[in-house]
This record gives sequence, structure tokens and C-alpha cells, in this order.
Amino acid sequence: MLVLSNETLADLRARARAAAPAECCGLLIGREARGRIEVTGLRPVSNDAPDRYRIPPATFIAAERAARAVGDWVCGSYHSHPEDPAVPSRTDRELAWPGFIYVIVAGRPGPGDNDIRAWRLTDERHFSEVGIEAAWP
Repeated sequence: MLVLSNETLADLRARARAAAPAECCGLLIGREARGRIEVTGLRPVSNDAPDRYRIPPATFIAAERAARAVGDWVCGSYHSHPEDPAVPSRTDRELAWPGFIYVIVAGRPGPGDNDIRAWRLTDERHFSEVGIEAAWP
């Protein structure tokens, strides 16, 4: 289970809208608590890739160091799909790391779809959905 505050959910939606038609992206900073991952912050990253999102390794390393200094860690990343639902693409699967959490914000969710969904890649290179719990800050 991934716990995101209502403020963080609103922030993700706003970042996706502001970046459109490009994809927004960034890192999820969090900590494990009671068997769940609680997202404690976002680290936005400017996206310089024209047709997907890209987070430079140096940015990831700096974020991981800063997070660990306060007892957190980089638990995942987020990005938007400006024209698609919040499900992983083939490119997402090819570039994903097993165990890492991927939050996707839909630009155009389908009928009945959530606009923000979370995924984790299994060792078999398949995504399984991670439940999201909204919480007050």
C-alpha cells in the first residue's frame, strides 16, 4: 500500500496539467511505516526527453542522499501520461526497476479509471498495481 496525502495527490495532478503536452516527472521520497510506504515528499525533475520521461542518475543519487539524511529513501518515481490512462506503457516496462514504485498520472483517464495509479514491476517483468491510500497531511 502506498500512502499519499491529499495535498500530494493534488500536487501531482497540478504538475501533470502544467507540463502537458509533455510528461512531468520526479521522484517519490518516503518511508516504511506499519507495512506501508508513506510518501513524505516529491522531488520534481525537469524533463528533457521529448517522448518519455527521464531522470538523470546524478539527480537520483542526490535525492537518495538527501532522503537518507532524514531517515527516508527514494521509494519510486512519478510521471504523467498526458494523452493516455495511468497504466504503464511498453517503454515504462522496458526501463523499470523491479521493486521500485511507479506512480502514473493520467492526462485523460478512461471512464471509471482513476487518474493516479501506482505500479511495481515484478521480477518476471510484469507490473502489479499498488493500492493508493489518500490521507490527510
